[in-house]
Amino acid sequence: MGEREEEHSMLEALDPGEQEALSPEEERSILAEINHIRLHIEVLEDAARAARATEFDQIRIVVEQLEAVAAAARGVESDLARELANTNRMSVATARIVRDRLAAALRALAEALETAEASDQKNRDRK
Repeated sequence: MGEREEEHSMLEALDPGEQEALSPEEERSILAEINHIRLHIEVLEDAARAARATEFDQIRIVVEQLEAVAAAARGVESDLARELANTNRMSVATARIVRDRLAAALRALAEALETAEASDQKNRDRK
C-alpha cells in the first residue's frame, strides 16, 4: 500500500490541478507507464554496469601484457649490459641469444598492441 501512495503522490506532484480530472483508468495507465519507464531505466543501468566491468577487464588484460613485455625487455637489457661488461666483443652465440630474446619481447609487445587495438575498436563500435 505504501508504493501505491507513493505513486499517487508522484501523480499529484506532476500536476495537482489535473489530478481531480483523471479517471481511475487514466491513473492506472499513467502509473503503468511510470512503472514501465522505471523498468527500462533499471535495464539501462544494469547494461551500463556490465559494459563498464567488461571494459575494465579488457584494460586490465592489456596492462598485464604490457607489464610482461616491459619485464622481458628489462631482462634482455640486463643480460646485454652484463654481457657487454664482461667482454668488449660479443660472441656470435651471445648475439643470437640476445637477438632471440629481443624478438620474443617484440612479439609480445605486438600481441599486446593488437589486443589494445581490438579493445579500442570494440569500444568505438559500441559508440
